[in-house]
Order: sequence, then structure tokens, then C-alpha cells
Amino acid sequence: RLALEEGRGQGADPGDRILADGRQQGRAVEPRHFGDRRQVALGAYGASVITALTAQNTQGVTGIHTPPASFVTAQMDAVFQDLDVDAVKLGMLANEDVVRAEAAGLRQYKPRFVVLVTARISKSGHALLQPDAVAALRDELLPLADLITPNLPEAAALLGVEGATDEAELEQEELV
Repeated sequence: RLALEEGRGQGADPGDRILADGRQQGRAVEPRHFGDRRQVALGAYGASVITALTAQNTQGVTGIHTPPASFVTAQMDAVFQDLDVDAVKLGMLANEDVVRAEAAGLRQYKPRFVVLVTARISKSGHALLQPDAVAALRDELLPLADLITPNLPEAAALLGVEGATDEAELEQEELV
């Protein structure tokens, strides 16, 4: 069974190990830690690879720092060499180099489950994924994912179609 950090899914089996990759948010109370608590409550052990750091407040994101892809790879190696990872949840990946590093790590370590949260734009409108990374996300990570969670604009970008305002429009554009 797949244990998802976002609280969806069937729950974790005792001892499941989950790697959550994504941003370290710049807030006093940050969602990453809430996800870790859910994992523990479900009996799973969570580990993290930080792929982006954000400066933000209640008004929005004011800056993003992306560690070098080599450091993302080093973090993945450290976690996978220490733990038998059952599931990976990918969040904010920021740029093409990080996307490719994550994909290479997933191909190397082959976790049982991969969940891709296609975070592209913050609620305040700040780009979380550089435009040149969309193709790498589509070509490198989508084939490795067991579950993706795009909103409508993200789904349209991944499909290479115009933005849709509802699911019916998205399906229609996909047929064209």
C-alpha cells in the first residue's frame, strides 16, 4: 500500500520508509513538518531531500534558492544508501538540472512507488518550476511516476496544450 505525505492513499504499513523531495519552506510553521507527523502517525518513517528553499511569508514567495543538482544527488545517495525506501514523493523541483538529477536517482534506486506533485506556480503567482524544466519533467519524471497530481494549468502544460479552465476543456484539447 502506498503512503502519501499529503494524507491521501490507503495508509502506511508499519515500517514503510518514505522519501519526500521538495522545498524547505520559509515559514515558522511549515507544511513539511506536518507531513512528517502524518507519516509517523501512519507508522512510516520519513526522510527528506531538499530541492529548493523559499523565502516567503503569508503574502507569498519572495525568493527561491535552488541547491546545485550535484547536492540533490548527494542527498538522494545519502538517504537511499542508509534506508530501504519504499515510496518517494516529489514536490518542488525548481529547474531542469534538479529534475534530471531526481530522475537519474529514481532510475538508479528504483523505489516501489513514486508520487509526482507537479508544483509549478505558488498560490501568490511565483514560478516554482522554470519554464525550461517542463519538458524534462514530462520526459524524465512522468514515465517514472505511479501517481501525478497536477492541477488544470499544470496538466495542460505537461500535455503541451492551451490552458483549460475545467476538466472537460482539458479533455477536448487533448483530443485535438
